[in-house]
Order: sequence, then structure tokens, then C-alpha cells
Amino acid sequence: MQTVLVPGAVAVFAAGLLWFIGGADRGYAAAAGAIGIGFVAGYFVMLGVPSAPPVSSTQKLFYVVAGGTALGVLLDLMRPPPALTRAAGAMTPSVIIGWFVWQRLFAMDWGNDWGLIVKAVAFAAVAGAALASLYRDRGAAVEPGVMILASAVGLAGLAFFGASAVVAQLSGVVAAAAGGLLLWNWPFSRHGFGVAGVLGGGGALMGLAAILLFFSDANPLALAVLACVFLAAPLAERVTPGRGGLARAMRPIALAVVAAIPVLAALGVAFLMDGAGVGRGI
Repeated sequence: MQTVLVPGAVAVFAAGLLWFIGGADRGYAAAAGAIGIGFVAGYFVMLGVPSAPPVSSTQKLFYVVAGGTALGVLLDLMRPPPALTRAAGAMTPSVIIGWFVWQRLFAMDWGNDWGLIVKAVAFAAVAGAALASLYRDRGAAVEPGVMILASAVGLAGLAFFGASAVVAQLSGVVAAAAGGLLLWNWPFSRHGFGVAGVLGGGGALMGLAAILLFFSDANPLALAVLACVFLAAPLAERVTPGRGGLARAMRPIALAVVAAIPVLAALGVAFLMDGAGVGRGI
């Protein structure tokens, strides 16, 4: 229970604090860093302080999220152009892969292990596009918050089939932290989703997805289906058209319903194709 309550409560407090520190002019974007801060708090509660330098991929993930959130908050307070935020999101998955699997890449047999390169390139492209799409300007943090929450729930389920209890629990931490940010932003969104949200919350999500893809028996096709969550926003907007208060309040609910479709589809693919696998260790 603590792994859910702590990151959610910390994220609620952090969002308000970052908004206060940055003010209405800059804090609106930095507030999304609350997801990364909530994840860091949940990680401490669940796994304790990671070793330095980190050894396992889960330990590396802590530093990815903590460093990305800190860098993102600093950049948001400087009000970077949207192109920089999207570029940072697009590059983050490549950095994660490079750090997580560089030893395997250097030790691989390039004649026989080409599948690893294919997975790495495909993941970098899909995850990079997803993170780049998360950026939102003023008053729109609710959309990426819902997509991160839905994706985290899906990752928790896929981690079960990939026999990775740690990833399942950490995915729950991400979902709880995203829920903390959403408490500030529903029924009416108050924050944007800047670099801190993209690198912190998005980095945590993609780091967990990379662990499942490269270090567990999670089904790659199921992960690809889950990535369709990030295509849900335009469809949800069509379901709830208009700019009135009621339409804005109902749009996150519609988005959650639409995003649940690829989540359930991904879990269905994992169940039908694999069942519960045996992880290779992280």
C-alpha cells in the first residue's frame, strides 16, 4: 500500500510546490516533474537507496528518472522552446537503451544477434515518438498524465506475464505518481507538461518498458500494441468535441476509456501468446 500512497502523495505536494516556485509564468510546465519526484519517492520506499555506480537496470532507471526530472525542472524554469522539449523526449529512449544494454551490444555476435539491434532501433523510434508527443503547453497536463497512467497500468500487467515483479511494482509507482498530478488537473487542467514531465514521468515509463523488452520474457508484440495508448488523444477529442467546461471535464474520462482499449489488447496478446513467462532477471 505504501508503494501507491507515498508516490501519489509526494506527487500531489511536488506539483503544488513546483508551481509555486516557478510561478504562473514558468511553474505551469515544471509542475509535471511531480511524476518523476513521486517515482523517486516510491523507489526509495520499495527498493531503498540504489548503489552508486548502479549495476542493474532497475538501479540505472532510478538515476535516469532522478537526473531527467532535475534537468527538466531547470529547463522548464528557463522556458525552453517546444522544439527542444520534443527533441529531448525523442532522444531519451536512445540514451536509456545505450546505458542499459551497452555491454550486450559490445559483446554480441553481429552475424547472429542482429535481432537485438532490430529491437533496439524499433524501441528507440517508437518510444522516442511517444515521448515527443507528450509535450503540452499551458493547461493541458491532464492528457499526457492520463496516457502515462494508462500505459503504466498496462506495463504492470505485461510485467506479470514477463515474470518481473519489480517492474510490475515500479509501474504501479509511476501510475500512482501520475494520479497525484492528475488530482491537480481534473476536472480542469491547471498545468502544462514540459521537459520535467517528459524526461521524468515519460523517462520512467520508457525505462520500465526497456527493461521488459530486453531483460524479461515480456512479449514484444504486446509492448508494441500498448504503445498505441499514445495515439488515443485525437480520438478522445473527437468523442468529446467542444471547448466548453463540460467538454473539457469529460475529455480526460473519454481519453481514459479510449486508452484502455490498447491496454486490454496488449494484455490479451500477452495472455494468448505466452501466458506467464519466466523472467531472465533484471
